[in-house]
Order: sequence, then structure tokens, then C-alpha cells
Amino acid sequence: MKFRSVMLSLILAFHGLAVHANEPPAPIARKAGLITPIDWEKFKCLPTTSDAAERFGKILLNANKYALTVWWTNKGFNQTRSDGYLDFKGTAEKDIRPAASEAQGLAISLRLGLYHSKATGVSAPDAEKRVVQLVRSMVHRHRANSTNGWGSAWQSPAWAAYTDMAGWLLWDKLDNITRSDLVQMTESEAAWVMTNKGESKIKTYRDRAGKIISPGDTGMEENAWDASLLVAATAMMPHHPQYSRWMNKAVALWLSSQARPSDVNRTNLYHGKSLAEWLPGSNMNEDGTCVNHDRIHPDYMIAGLCEFSPIGFYGLAGRPLPAAAVFNLELPYRALADLWFVAGTEKAGRMVLSPGGTIFKPDSADVYCPQGNDWGTSQRDHFAYADAVIAALGEDAALKQRAANWEIKHSEQVLEMQARFTDGHTYGALSELNWHTREEYVAVSSANAYLLKWLVAQTPPVMTNEPF
Repeated sequence: MKFRSVMLSLILAFHGLAVHANEPPAPIARKAGLITPIDWEKFKCLPTTSDAAERFGKILLNANKYALTVWWTNKGFNQTRSDGYLDFKGTAEKDIRPAASEAQGLAISLRLGLYHSKATGVSAPDAEKRVVQLVRSMVHRHRANSTNGWGSAWQSPAWAAYTDMAGWLLWDKLDNITRSDLVQMTESEAAWVMTNKGESKIKTYRDRAGKIISPGDTGMEENAWDASLLVAATAMMPHHPQYSRWMNKAVALWLSSQARPSDVNRTNLYHGKSLAEWLPGSNMNEDGTCVNHDRIHPDYMIAGLCEFSPIGFYGLAGRPLPAAAVFNLELPYRALADLWFVAGTEKAGRMVLSPGGTIFKPDSADVYCPQGNDWGTSQRDHFAYADAVIAALGEDAALKQRAANWEIKHSEQVLEMQARFTDGHTYGALSELNWHTREEYVAVSSANAYLLKWLVAQTPPVMTNEPF
């Protein structure tokens, strides 16, 4: 048996595959078998042809070009390591999130029929090999599969969810060891969320009594990105023993993400329980704003259910969208569109800056930050995706139309920014966006928007409010 194990290791190593010590093939295959692959026969894997989808497609192809050329080289990924895996140079956000982001952006482009070598300068087979290498390396270097790996940390569930999307889309291209590693990464991150977001640990800006307990720092985006990992787990593994627990925790995180102080005592039923039973507190102000980085921050007002919308995973799984996943969806967007800020007055403990007015401007891509923006003032890709989510999932017809109009403006501005450069990247000076994952995030937001358009064009979203 020992001889056979050694021979298997040598054979797999020859093919560039990592072997887990003392783990025979059967358990690996069983672990990989927990995933339910996407049923591609339900979909037409052709590019979406609407004007809106084509704009996001152009943005994404530019991002793909940058990822496969300048980004890939700058990361040192052209150099092959002896173990066959990419070296991310660390386990922090700046090391892991960019790779996960580009993997998702490229996988969506490739699998949905958008990718075009004339736009990127890299053939589709070569691009696919690089995405597979990113996924293999990401899951292998997770702590569930490697000593001192990344994961089980603040924000890591979101990185795992990005990786899950890429791996699930290209599931038929992955070897069984990588499939097993992906499952183990997902289970590990889900366990971390379940432990660190227990009923008494879900982060809220205010407690149930309305007292601010996390000054200057909403839990809106954190709860949403933790839920995104559980979305990935439940979409890919609907028969997993932990399915019901994962789904119920996702509901709790979704609802708390965009809850207002007035919601904590409401009796509205969501998935078998009232809001009062689900909510440990609130993260959004009554007027739809949220406070992060010690200010009313437009970037974070769309970082909850818009930025981490589960429609991509559940749409690919052919599953109804849980009602909790669109709870208070329109409220922060209405605040962006209609809430009037008066310069020189105080709001949420900070002065409102000149010139005042609404955050979004009619018939314009301009965005007003009433209390400044410490990231920079030029990011529009995330707003364009939020526009697309409201246009697709909102209930108010007039607001949906306004969102569609802003989607045009915001996405066109991103294209104009990309047109300044020949390699596909978006940002120039750090004053435009001072963030180490700024280019990679363009890939994520445009890919999610394109996936949304692609799904909605084939099957209109269906909601469910059933218990899990």
C-alpha cells in the first residue's frame, strides 16, 4: 500500500497536482462529490446583447486584459514554482483578495461566452489555464489545506466566496484534489462564520435599544460579505449536512446587514420568524444612510445587499432568491437618490460639507460625498453594479427606471476612465481611489453586473419566503 501511495504521489506530481499527505483518492473524490455542478443545459452560454450588458462586458474585458498581462506579470505569476502553485507572498487582504477577485472576473467572462482574445491579447485556452491555476493555488494555500495558510479571519469569507464562484464556474476543468480543496476551504470558512457570527456576535452599529455600540463603524458590509460565503456554500452544496444551519445564519446576516432601529421590534415574517426574533440590533440609520470610517459614507451604503447580492450564486443554481436577501434593498439606494444634505449642518456627529444636495445627481455620473470620502472620489464601478441590482430586483418601478438611467451614466464613466490607458486598467492617481485592490475590484463589480444581466435575460428572478 505504501508503494502504491508513493507511486500515486509521483504520478500526480508529474501532472502538476498537489497531493495531501496520507489522503487516498477515495476520500478526495467523496469530498469533491459534495458539490452540485451548475446545470449548463438550463442556460444559453452566449453573450448577453443588451446595451447595458455590453457596457459591463466592455468594462470586464478591459479588466481581463489588464489581469492577464500587466497584473499577471507584476505579481510574478509567470515564474513557475517547484510545487506547481502560485505564490501570493502572504495571507493578508492585499495578498489574497486581488487573486480571488481576478479569478472570479476571468471565470465569469470565460464561462458566459463574453471572453474574446482580440480584446485581451491572450487566447481563451491560455486565459482558462491561468484561472484554473489561480483557483488551484487559492484553495491549496487556504489554511484548511496548508499549514499557516490564509483564511478564518476578518474578510476572508468574501475572498473564499470569490474563489468559490470561479471554481464552480470552471468545475469541469478542475482535478479532484483541487475540487476537494475547494470544498474544504468552503467548509472551513463557513465554520468560522458560524462560530464568529453566533447569535450574540453578529455585528451591529446599534443594539436593540437603539444605543450606538460600534461608533463610526457599521456592520452592514461585514455581515453581507460573511453571508456571501454561506450563499456560496448553500448554492454549491444543497445536500450538505450543514445546509439548514448555513441558510438560517445567512438569513440572520442579511436581515441584520440592512436593518434600521425601527425594524428590531417588527413582526414581519421572514423565513418562519419575525424580524424581532431575527435581529440583535441594526446597522442602517432610519433614513437609509450608514456610518463607516466615522462618516456617512456613500461607498458603504451600497456595500450590503447590492455589493454582495446572492443572485449570482442562486441564479446559477436555479434556485429562488430568499426574501431576506432583498430586505430593505431600496432604502439605502433611495438615500443616495433623494436624501437632501444641507451644507454646514451636523448629521451623525459630523458636519455636512459644501455644496450640499443629494449624493446622486440627476442625469449625471457625479457623486457627492456629504462628509468627504477617505478612499477617493472617482470610483463608479460599484455604484454601476448597485444601479443594476436595483434595476433588476427593486419593487418600485420609478426607482428602477432611475437606477437604470444612473447605471448608464456610472458605467459610461468607468469606460471613459479605462479609455485613458492602453492596458485595460481604470485608475490613475491615488486621489481617484487609494486602495491596493482597486483594479481587481473593477473586475469583480463588472463581472457581477454582467452575470446579473446574463441571468435576468434568461430567467427572471423568483423569490421565496419559506423557512429553511
